Amino acid sequence: MHERSERSAKPKGRSRKQCKPDAKRKRDSAQPQARAQPLKNMGEHRTTIVIVASLVLLAGFALAWVLVGPTHDQVAAAPLVEIADPAVIQTNTQLTHLSIATSENFARQKIFVISAYLKNASDKPIRMAEVKMTFTDYDGKPIHEYTQKILERNQKPLGPGMEFRFEVRQENLPRGWNYRVPMTEITKVGF
Repeated sequence: MHERSERSAKPKGRSRKQCKPDAKRKRDSAQPQARAQPLKNMGEHRTTIVIVASLVLLAGFALAWVLVGPTHDQVAAAPLVEIADPAVIQTNTQLTHLSIATSENFARQKIFVISAYLKNASDKPIRMAEVKMTFTDYDGKPIHEYTQKILERNQKPLGPGMEFRFEVRQENLPRGWNYRVPMTEITKVGF
């Protein structure tokens, strides 16, 4: 019995001096620390890069706001020249692609969506436009009129030669309506 305990205590084939387990442990334990240092530095660099990129983006947005903002404000602050003469409006604008579609709201009521394109045929930007829609019955008699601004002063002006698609939504139209696209005309234009 005594022999077995001695055998199990001694390593087989090598002596303790040949193995040097302590030296190996020191070398192995030093490697993760050396690898951990670059990872830690990379994390610090990543944070710095994100902060610098965020500051550059904020500075770019601020610069764009300063450069673009005043010109838009000057256009909106300029006095609006409204024209209501049908002959002048007809020569300076065009309404095309008039159509009507149906939809439902959340209360399951029918909504009629009238859409069209407004084209600026003048040499000045249009800053405001108003349309009048006349709904007719089956005999062609007007039974309902509706007026709405389709381009407001606070919106981007419609440049010369450009088109603008607009939609007008209507609910609860009169029962006698013939379900056709209403007669639509531009009643006011602002330059």
